[in-house]
Amino acid sequence: TTGRIWLGIAGGYPTWLVARMKTDFSKLPDGKFEPVQLPEPEKPQRLEIDFVQKPARATAISMGHPIPLTRKDKDFYALMVANSYLGEHRTFNGVLMNRLRGDRGLNYGDYSYIERFVGGVGGTTFPNVNTPLRQQYFSVWLRPVQPENAHFAVRAAMYELEKFVDKGLSEQDFEQTKTFLMNYSKLWAQTLNRRLGYKMDSEFYGTDYYIARIEKELKTMKVGDVNKAIKKYINPKDMKVAMVADDAKGLMEKMLSNAPSPIKYNSPVSQKILDEDKTITTLPLGINNEKSKVVPVEQLFENESPGQVMERKDVEKKR
Repeated sequence: TTGRIWLGIAGGYPTWLVARMKTDFSKLPDGKFEPVQLPEPEKPQRLEIDFVQKPARATAISMGHPIPLTRKDKDFYALMVANSYLGEHRTFNGVLMNRLRGDRGLNYGDYSYIERFVGGVGGTTFPNVNTPLRQQYFSVWLRPVQPENAHFAVRAAMYELEKFVDKGLSEQDFEQTKTFLMNYSKLWAQTLNRRLGYKMDSEFYGTDYYIARIEKELKTMKVGDVNKAIKKYINPKDMKVAMVADDAKGLMEKMLSNAPSPIKYNSPVSQKILDEDKTITTLPLGINNEKSKVVPVEQLFENESPGQVMERKDVEKKR
């Protein structure tokens, strides 16, 4: 119906094209789009872990929880600065990347997000446009991790998350991150296609043009705004966790028993890191045993819709 069609056009199109498109699409039946009322997202209770059993040489880890923010909210932009400091996608700015990969050589990528991240393939590190959601979530990715270090990796990420929430950003951290993000965000809209996409996404969220609003919000933001948002919206104690592992049952037994998880290094590291590792190795995780389970990978796709199947196959093809 006409109420379910939304068109965007940019570039060197002829002047008659817009009128032609309106005429063509007006032949569809009339209709209004009424958004479905979404239920409140379920809030995790402590760490609820799905251990996914799948033949794999490495362990992939994701963790996160819902947040009541989208791009229309002012606090979203304070949390954007905080997230960039913690784990900006595919950069070495983030705390997670520096502490887990830089200091310890633990794995390849350690990132965090305040929106569902789609994209980052096909020669770009940037998210795709036109993938908006009315409900978003905070998440952390750790991957790929050697199986013997998977338990330690979760503990190390939680260790950094707890420090992040407790201490927040210093004034210097804030100014450096704000300057980086002010400039980096301009790169997200280098092409007409991406600028159009962000324009349409901004209309979806009911806000000003996204890239312009980032600059506007950052110019007046204070470090106190960022640290307040962190404490208000990020809760490392209550998170959903997914771990894809070759020995999911064995990993679950170790983690649920809170067994020590010393990291195994292949090259020397500083004494400062080794001293810090002693704390991380036995860090209590607060796992919800009743809501943690092993899931065979075959069960994950039993309830896929046709659209989800197509999306997954498209992603697999690109990889």
